[in-house]
Amino acid sequence: MQTNMPKASRQTGPGWLKWVITFLPITLIAALIAFVYYSASLPQAPAPPTLSPSPQATRASLEQFAGKIAFKSDRDGKEAIYVMNPDGSGQTKLEDEALYHKALAREALSPDRTRAAFVRYYRDNQEIFVRHLQSMWTWRLTQNPGPDYEPAWSPDGLYLAYVSQVKFNDEIKVSRFDGGEERLLTSDLQFTDRHPSWSPDGKRIVFWSDREGGRRQIWVMDSEGSNLRNISNSPYNDWDPVWIKPLPLPTPTPTPGGPADLEVVIALKECTSEGEAILDFGAWDNTGGTVPVSRAILEVDGISVYDSGPLQADRLQQTVNLNPGIRGQAFKARVSLKVWNEGKFIATPKIASVDVECGPSALYPTPLV
Repeated sequence: MQTNMPKASRQTGPGWLKWVITFLPITLIAALIAFVYYSASLPQAPAPPTLSPSPQATRASLEQFAGKIAFKSDRDGKEAIYVMNPDGSGQTKLEDEALYHKALAREALSPDRTRAAFVRYYRDNQEIFVRHLQSMWTWRLTQNPGPDYEPAWSPDGLYLAYVSQVKFNDEIKVSRFDGGEERLLTSDLQFTDRHPSWSPDGKRIVFWSDREGGRRQIWVMDSEGSNLRNISNSPYNDWDPVWIKPLPLPTPTPTPGGPADLEVVIALKECTSEGEAILDFGAWDNTGGTVPVSRAILEVDGISVYDSGPLQADRLQQTVNLNPGIRGQAFKARVSLKVWNEGKFIATPKIASVDVECGPSALYPTPLV
């Protein structure tokens, strides 16, 4: 006889653990919902404004001021740079002074950037020298008893204006870059005239002078030294002007043509004790005066040291002093004279060449073949 016994119930753990497992997720979800609702009810901080990129300031270029005159002035109580129009109007302060120094550096370079003019001491005197930048061939431009300095190239690259001390007073002179055609432009020995700079067209020269009331003022004159006028005309000191010039255009492509119908002669005239070679050269037409000489260039070892510029002459005759620039150094080079009768970029030149040697031991010329 079987007796039905009650089945023992299976223990699953304490009751509180079951409660935790059942209600804890619900509690956490409810707390999260409450937190989100509470956060949404709080006042929100304004969103930061969207920053638009500020436009970058465009740096001024020197070409923007081409044709204007830059100069120094003390009108603000201290030295600053100003610019003005060629007639003296529109005088304004130049904020970027680096542009002035860039324009000033251009004054020492020929427009084609092949030659540089600079000052150095020679026989205890300040002289102006010219150097061909590719070959570094150098010659002395000035040979005056007083100091010469502050050279500035003309826009055509044929002339240099500079300051020369005449009777212990600063005056302005102009010479060809090979040392020829030296001209005195200012000659008022009571006042100072300094810091010349050519206009872009080469017809005028700006400089500073104290000839009016003892103040330094900006003056302009024609390239021959006439028609002087005060253009800054201020009660302050204005000085060191630079006429800002645009960069030169590329040289036109040469057009070949026939050789010039000219007679060309070049000869050594004298050797000095300093190794200087003094040359005589000439050119004339070979057709009875009907073909003019239009241009002549003298080269030393392939480097141009004399350029006559455009001419309309039946006959050309010049003397050129070739100086090595170092005392006691011998001068030895191949010298060539090129002459055109139709213009530099049209005809093929007629060429004459000689070998020239001068030095401390060669005081007299040797006949050249």
